[in-house]
Amino acid sequence: MVASRLAKLEVGTNQHVEISTPSQAKAAEMLNVSRESVISARKVIDQGSVELIKKVDAGKIAVSTTAKKQNC
Repeated sequence: MVASRLAKLEVGTNQHVEISTPSQAKAAEMLNVSRESVISARKVIDQGSVELIKKVDAGKIAVSTTAKKQNC
């Protein structure tokens, strides 16, 4: 979930440091997860309920399982 959020940072999110938003692949590499996990996380963030997202963030449900079950 963190890698997906990192890859989706809006321009101006951090105005004090010159960084560019990493690609999904780069964000995955930075956090030692697969690109597929980043894609699944993005689907959960975009299409999942607030409650579901909180459960995934807390580690109660795997992001890949959630994306598949929710048909995200």
